[in-house]
Amino acid sequence: MIGKGKLDALDAYKLAVDGFRMYGWKDLGLDQNKRGINSFFESETEKWEVLIGFFSDSEFEIRCRSIWKLNKDSKTFGEKLIQKVNVSEPRFDFILNNNGSFEVKTTNQIPHEDGFMDLIRASVIDNIDAYESYSSLFRNLPNETKFKSNYQELNYVEELTPTSSLK
Repeated sequence: MIGKGKLDALDAYKLAVDGFRMYGWKDLGLDQNKRGINSFFESETEKWEVLIGFFSDSEFEIRCRSIWKLNKDSKTFGEKLIQKVNVSEPRFDFILNNNGSFEVKTTNQIPHEDGFMDLIRASVIDNIDAYESYSSLFRNLPNETKFKSNYQELNYVEELTPTSSLK
């Protein structure tokens, strides 16, 4: 039985699995040995996966990762754009992984049991909002020369429009 107060990684993982099932998440991919959860989500324009890992007794990690991948021509320019986005959004780590998938990663402290799922759910929603805010920009990234002239005029921070499918 889990006592009130501080949770270790395994207890936090188990509470999160139960909590997400209570919220109606279906088809959870679970790995108790690695204390990882993943699930697929869908908006009107795309599908992505959410990965949640409790890798240490003090922190958990959330990643939203695209199913689509950037082509080789767009990847170099996408990496430059990622650097600029990371400067303007310090709460998140925006990544183009080696496969060309777009990811948004956050790492947070494991909350105490009291209010645990509210804090985990809020963290997941924040991560999904950040992912959705920039995903279409990267998914529709045209070739570098066509995009350069428009890129300098845009302020991406002001264009954030949170539209999470978890709300």
